[in-house]
Amino acid sequence: TVATVPARNRQTGTYNWLDKKPLSGYNYYRVRAVDINGLIGYTQIVKVKMEIAVGSISIYPNPITNGIVNLQLTNQPSGLYYIKLTNPIGQTIMSKKITHTEGSSTEKIKWDYKLAHGMYQMEITKPSGDVHVIKVMY
Repeated sequence: TVATVPARNRQTGTYNWLDKKPLSGYNYYRVRAVDINGLIGYTQIVKVKMEIAVGSISIYPNPITNGIVNLQLTNQPSGLYYIKLTNPIGQTIMSKKITHTEGSSTEKIKWDYKLAHGMYQMEITKPSGDVHVIKVMY
């Protein structure tokens, strides 16, 4: 048993359940239903192939052309993300905190045109504490 959905005490009804932690590859599901009289019935087994989405963090465009850095979080866990942009000598130019809901999103970060052209570094600290570094050209 992976889940139990309580009855709504009607003759017919629609029930659903989401497997939030499926295994990669094939998963097999069937429904065991118990009616009001205690009779048990089973559906046919359904085979579902799950492709676990790979997560990534990226920016575009790179080099910066339109004054906006699009920070794309793809299939990332929910939580607080800390963003820090540093110049070539390691000085912090910008820091920001992002609250990300699970899944994918794009955060627009305004670029300061007064900065000198060159290579910058964006550090993204994930909720787990892991740090992802991206080189940014301007």
